[in-house]
Amino acid sequence: MKTEKKEKIFKAALNMLKKTGVHGLAMGQLSKDSGIAAGTFYRYFSSKDMMLQETFLYCHKRAAAVGMKAIKGEEVFKTKFTEMCNAWYMHFNKNIAELMFVQESESGFSVTNNAIRESRLFYNEIFQFFNSGIEKGTLREMDTKLMLQLAHQTIFSVVKYETTFELKFSQSDLDETWEFLWHGLKQRDKKSKD
Repeated sequence: MKTEKKEKIFKAALNMLKKTGVHGLAMGQLSKDSGIAAGTFYRYFSSKDMMLQETFLYCHKRAAAVGMKAIKGEEVFKTKFTEMCNAWYMHFNKNIAELMFVQESESGFSVTNNAIRESRLFYNEIFQFFNSGIEKGTLREMDTKLMLQLAHQTIFSVVKYETTFELKFSQSDLDETWEFLWHGLKQRDKKSKD
C-alpha cells in the first residue's frame, strides 16, 4: 500500500513538474493532485527536497528496468545495443515528463550529487553489458557511466527535438542516430588511421 501511494505521488509530481518545472512545484497542490492527504503525504516525504530526490530515483529505476529488459537474450551485442536505444526512446517518448524532470534535475541541481550517484546503482546490469562489450573488444575502453550518459543524452536529445518541433522521426532516422552513437562507442578497427 505504501508503494502504491508513493507511486501516485511520483506520477502527480511528474505531471505537475511538466507544467511548472521544479521551482513551481507546490506541495499542497501536489497533495491534492495525488489524492493523498497532507498528513499522510508528509509521512512519506519529510520535505519537498526529499520528494524530488525520490522522484528522480523512481524515474531512473524505471528507465534502468527498460534498458535491462532490452539487453536480455542471445542476440548479437550490437543488436542488443540498438534494441536498448529503441526501448529507451519509446519509454521516454511515452513518459516525457520523466525525461524533462531527469534532464532539469541533473542540469539544474534540483537533486543532489548523491542522488545522481545512487541512481546509477539501478544500471548495474547495463554497466555489466558495456563491460562485456569492452572485454570482448567490441566497445572501446571507456568509463561505462560515461557510455550510459552519452546514450541517454543522445536519446533525450532526439525525444526533446521531436517534442519541441512537433515532429516524429522515422525508424530509419532513429536507426541512423543509434548507428552514429554506436560508432562513437565501438572499438576502432585496428587498420583505421584515425
